[in-house]
Amino acid sequence: MTNIRHTHHTAVLAATVLLACLLLAVGCGRTGGPRENLLRINAGHALREQPQTTCAEDEKRHLRLQETGTMPALNRTAVLVARGNVLVPSTTWYWEGTPAALFTRTLENETAVMPYYDISTHPVPRRQLDGVLHTTITAFEVVADTPYTVRGAVRLELWTPDETRRAAITELRAEKSITRMEADRIAGAASEVLQNLAGQTRAWLETLALPALPQQIKGTR
Repeated sequence: MTNIRHTHHTAVLAATVLLACLLLAVGCGRTGGPRENLLRINAGHALREQPQTTCAEDEKRHLRLQETGTMPALNRTAVLVARGNVLVPSTTWYWEGTPAALFTRTLENETAVMPYYDISTHPVPRRQLDGVLHTTITAFEVVADTPYTVRGAVRLELWTPDETRRAAITELRAEKSITRMEADRIAGAASEVLQNLAGQTRAWLETLALPALPQQIKGTR
């Protein structure tokens, strides 16, 4: 009986040691999951040169820039990869902020100096405003089909100071092709897309301001 118990204990011990060795071997061979890459965005120049064409300070239009909104699926830092009609969040590529936050920062830099507008992201008394600009990111993704492309879109709405009526609306789009699906190429293309959208936003506002904002904006003061 003693020999049987001893043989049983030896077998159990050997099996335990073998299992431990197998687990150790598997653990040593693991890579720790996919490598994550944080994609930094160039938001443009914080200070722009004073435009040659301008107007008197008391003739400028004062706008409040609302914090950029976004579609629910875009309210994340994971890069969305489009394959056909399917958007899949990447497990390896991440923006340094949500698309809405990145566009807000880029737009602030783009509109820091404008000939016809003073634009503020801070609360402004309604009596001092000529309008409120709402921006919503409706697309910001990497298209995995050939040619590979980073594309984005934003909807702009210009509202009256009391935000009871919409005076103007438009949707802008931009895209940039890349030769390979690599982190640095995606980040560079995304920076260009956001700066393109911000530049188009600036141009749209300047068009509305020539010679002045639509009269219906001022009509609700």
